[in-house]
Amino acid sequence: MLREKQYSKQVNEKIKDPVWVYIDDDGKTQLGEKICRSEMLSIPAHVEVSPRDLKERFVTLSESDNHERTKVSFDDLILGNTKSFEKVMEYLRRNSRSVPRSMMAEANDTLYL
Repeated sequence: MLREKQYSKQVNEKIKDPVWVYIDDDGKTQLGEKICRSEMLSIPAHVEVSPRDLKERFVTLSESDNHERTKVSFDDLILGNTKSFEKVMEYLRRNSRSVPRSMMAEANDTLYL
């Protein structure tokens, strides 16, 4: 477990610049519960580090919208991360357009009290 935490911190250092990272390493919660919680919080993607990933120096990128999972080597993580998160951003843009215009306010609509 200690080696996995160290590897998770290495992954964090590599990807934290372009994205916000939270390492959920409490050791008590099962992976499925962690993923469910992240989906309830509308976290669009997460990075998984398993014992096998550690041994092979890979990580698994998982997208919440389509449940697509991609294995990326540690050395290629930034490139793989960028491609994955570009897809996530496109999903968020596409879904934001589906919100009815009546629910949106223009920036010049100001309420003075």
